Amino acid sequence: MIKDFTAQGSSARYFPANSWYCAGWSHELTEAPLGRTLLGRYIVLFRDRAGRAAALDGRCPHRFAPLGQGSVVGDALACPYHGLQFAGDGQCIFNPHGEGKIPSGLQVRSYPLLERNGVLWLWGGEPERADPAMLPDDDFLVDPAFSSRTGYLKVNAHYQLPIDNLLDLTHGIFLHSRSLLGTGNEKSAAQLAEAASNTRHQVRTVGDVVHSIHHFPPGPATGLRRRLVPSEIVCTQSDMVWYPASNLILHSDAWPGTDVGVGPPALRLPSAHYITPESEGTSHYFVAIARNVNIDDAAVDDHMIDLVLKAFVEEDEPMIHDCQGLMGTTDLMALRPAILETDRAAILARRITARMIRDEARD
Repeated sequence: MIKDFTAQGSSARYFPANSWYCAGWSHELTEAPLGRTLLGRYIVLFRDRAGRAAALDGRCPHRFAPLGQGSVVGDALACPYHGLQFAGDGQCIFNPHGEGKIPSGLQVRSYPLLERNGVLWLWGGEPERADPAMLPDDDFLVDPAFSSRTGYLKVNAHYQLPIDNLLDLTHGIFLHSRSLLGTGNEKSAAQLAEAASNTRHQVRTVGDVVHSIHHFPPGPATGLRRRLVPSEIVCTQSDMVWYPASNLILHSDAWPGTDVGVGPPALRLPSAHYITPESEGTSHYFVAIARNVNIDDAAVDDHMIDLVLKAFVEEDEPMIHDCQGLMGTTDLMALRPAILETDRAAILARRITARMIRDEARD
């Protein structure tokens, strides 16, 4: 069943409207329209004859049929119920009934939509404030020096919980000890604690963009790195960059040996993590991962994205979902949680997001 959460009384108070949100990957939008609940609303995406993408409210204003089940006719989207056709600006341009008169004001809301680097970006707020400069730096997705794969996951939790999860990568030492960070040898609790204590964390900001940088101690190459780095011991550094309000880019680099920054990294594994609210309690997770080593090996491509998706599906998402359930609310800070040093980036991102929401409420 299609849900439009705004029709059920939800408000936009839990996310800033004036921000870019990933609506999907470009390859998902073909000849047929794509209906998806984003930002609490059922929205439809479609392409015109020239391939230009548009985004409209997905409820036909006549009988509220799902336009995502309609069809593209020329440059317009036809409702599957009574055949009304809507242009990319949301205006009804054709009525097949009676004399064909179009009632005054028969239109649906149109959203700014930008397509870049294989990503469909939806602007949820005031169209005149849609600034492409606010988009994350994800040029690696189309850089021929990298091979990349994309994926999608559903998160049964408030969108800020997976953001918290991503901004503190020390959770991986414990949660992903057998998957993403697995070496084939199970580590004891004491060994995991030692690895965590030897991890250095830095936070820096550039305007409202937050960098959460982790320097991990030298050790055996783990997970995907074991297949790509020609060294028994590697030193790794990860810079998770958060762009308001819910887009993250991870720059994960590895050097052979024990010295970070001595020469260029042997392996670069950039990845994109775009978290888009579906409702107040659910979110979309669009993920992409790339590498600069052995880029012509399709088997590595498959292994790379499968490893990331499997870890999130089997470890991250169940943990985040369980945390959400035990919280009993989507307002984490209202519970006055304990704050660790490694939470600094996540808390900063939450404060910036809260400020954006407050500012919009005053406008």
